[in-house]
Amino acid sequence: MNGIKRMAALMLAIVLAAASFPGTAGASDDVIIGDSLGVELDPNAPWALVSAVVDGRRVLGARLIDSLTYLPLRSVCEDAGYSVSWDAATKTAAVSGEKLQMTVKLGGTYLVANGRYIYLNGTVQLCDGMLYVPSRPLAKALGWSVEWDGSTRTATFTSTGETIKSGDEFYNESEVKWLAKIITAEAGGEPFLGQIAVGAVVLNRMRSPKYPNTIYGVIFDRVGGVQFEPTLNGSIWRDPSANAVIAAKLALEGTNPVGGSLFFLNPSIAKSSWIQRNRTFFVRIGHHDFYL
Repeated sequence: MNGIKRMAALMLAIVLAAASFPGTAGASDDVIIGDSLGVELDPNAPWALVSAVVDGRRVLGARLIDSLTYLPLRSVCEDAGYSVSWDAATKTAAVSGEKLQMTVKLGGTYLVANGRYIYLNGTVQLCDGMLYVPSRPLAKALGWSVEWDGSTRTATFTSTGETIKSGDEFYNESEVKWLAKIITAEAGGEPFLGQIAVGAVVLNRMRSPKYPNTIYGVIFDRVGGVQFEPTLNGSIWRDPSANAVIAAKLALEGTNPVGGSLFFLNPSIAKSSWIQRNRTFFVRIGHHDFYL
């Protein structure tokens, strides 16, 4: 009998959630419950429900989308004590509290929390009338630790009492500037992920013992010849684009779509084939090929 009541309560909550809008507060958004969901999970469903627990409370409506656990933004953040508003014109949700200012845009590939840019590895999605965000980036912003149990498909989140450090504290202004400059010069016309990828290559070199240990040093490295054409043709001195600044910050946060790649080129305009002949191809993003 308890199982039947629980399932009936679950179905009622889902119906109510389907009627809600991302920016509309109300009882239908209150989806944190303290009891077991009692839902049989379908691993093949594109919007399969999964189990998520925040500080011991189960989250109703957590979903598995493209192998990522997603959480309903409003209910989770309001349960954590934050206010959430919705701008229908820009399709952006704003989360605010004493220690956190965060924006999340429908369809976006990153969120902004306290001036920090966090890549999502997915996109912000709308499901059942609610905004859903990949759980790990959201947890990083909220200051939650994350554990995943694959056998039960349960994500467990534990608050630490601290939200993400501010961008003013985390980013080095000079590093952002020079990384954004080389991204603009080398990949200004590339897709956004391709811009992040160029930034990741520069950072990979900076961390390698074979190259200088600063971003500026890597960019202007002359060992073995000019490493980056923009330092020769002067385009490195242009002001960076706004997108390149964001790409630089995402790269500095650890976003890396190119693994350990140390080289990249556009094969249609490359003047030398040394990289293709001597390095291992890793991935193509936009017009650039990246090599280890």
